[in-house]
Amino acid sequence: MDVSQAITIRNKIIGLLVKRARLRAGTSQKECAELCGCSASTFSKYEQGLLGLSLPQLEALSYFLDVPLASLWDEGYEMPQEVEHEPVPVAQMMQIRQKMLAVQFR
Repeated sequence: MDVSQAITIRNKIIGLLVKRARLRAGTSQKECAELCGCSASTFSKYEQGLLGLSLPQLEALSYFLDVPLASLWDEGYEMPQEVEHEPVPVAQMMQIRQKMLAVQFR
C-alpha cells in the first residue's frame, strides 16, 4: 500500500468517527462547518473522507462535540466517565492553542 492509499483510508476512518461524534452530540453539519471555517458541503466531504481535517480542526471539533480528541481518530478508544467543566469560548481556545504551538516551535 502506498502513502496516498494510506492517507485516503485514514481520512475515511476519521471522517466516519467525526460523523459518529457529531450525530451523538446532535449537531448539524452546518454548525460544525461554521466552527471549522468552511461550507457545509466541504464539511460533508470531510465526513466522507474525501478531504482531510487538520489537527486544529479536530481539536476544535472534539471540544465542540464534547468528546476526547483521541476518539476522533481511534475507533477503539474508550470514552471516559463524564466530568463537569466550565465551557471556554471556542475563539479563546483557538487563541490559546496557537500560542501553545508558537511556544513549541520556538
